[in-house]
Amino acid sequence: MLEPHEPLTCLAHIDEPRIRELIDTDTFFWLDLERPTDEEIQSLGALFGFHELALEDATKFGQRPKVDEYGDHLTIVYFGAEPPRPAAKVALVEVHVFVHGGFVVTVRRAAWQAITELRRSFELLPFASEQFVPYRILDALTDTLTELVDSIERDIDEIEEDVVQGAEPEHAVRIMALKHELATLRRTVGPQRDVAKLMVSRLAEVPGLDRGAHDYFRDVHDHMIRVDQGVETSRMLIADVLSVYMAGTAQRQNEATERLNVIATIFLPLSFVVGFFGQNFAWMTDHVQSRGDFLLYGGGSLVVSFLLLVPVLRLSIPGLRRRRDARS
Repeated sequence: MLEPHEPLTCLAHIDEPRIRELIDTDTFFWLDLERPTDEEIQSLGALFGFHELALEDATKFGQRPKVDEYGDHLTIVYFGAEPPRPAAKVALVEVHVFVHGGFVVTVRRAAWQAITELRRSFELLPFASEQFVPYRILDALTDTLTELVDSIERDIDEIEEDVVQGAEPEHAVRIMALKHELATLRRTVGPQRDVAKLMVSRLAEVPGLDRGAHDYFRDVHDHMIRVDQGVETSRMLIADVLSVYMAGTAQRQNEATERLNVIATIFLPLSFVVGFFGQNFAWMTDHVQSRGDFLLYGGGSLVVSFLLLVPVLRLSIPGLRRRRDARS
């Protein structure tokens, strides 16, 4: 057991004599294994009596979030997230947590600052209850997911502001990347919310842990509900941003089409005049020979065509149309 106001004993590697001494003296401890070999994982069965199925999961990894009960201990597959980095994909960290009334063992395949800092805090600060140790581990994992979801929400807000100011192709790349990350996160967060709910009752029943652990793990469940809701909210927001982007892109295409129509409308009558009169009437070729004739007939035709097109331009060009609407 953990004596009042006594720091927690934390181990970072398998020290069999030390572990057996802690078990024999009923001293609660935490063994945190980073990148253990398959042989080291299998040795946990002889040291702690862990079930072979739990050891197989810890050897293979790639598991879904779950909680399994094996007599006097539980095995929990739980996920956290690495700190969000700009332009980086969502990186989830899988942690296998073995909870016993006399110890906690965690197995992971990656260096992770959140776990390392938590272990240091346990070694420095006194904790008087065993159930507080697995709670803090699982709560630290959940907090990293909360930070990730908050970071994604900030990214969505930033993209939304940029898209409203003007949709650009690079915005579509960022939107689709966030949609993919949220889909990946959702596949983990949903099942893990259910696991957190199961832990409320299962962990409180582990022999050797205080019944008061129920309140601690209910807090973890509440945090996972918030994470799950944040993911769903972000999915809806990114869908709305994508709709705004598509609307902005369509508007830009419409404006470009309007400008092309105006240009085509300007040159259409000129082409008609030149083609019709230039090829079908000899008078044009016989009498339009000087510069003055060219300016008179050619320039006059251009001015007349432009005057006839003024109403069309006022209706087609967005800037002129907005000023006309504002005056009215």
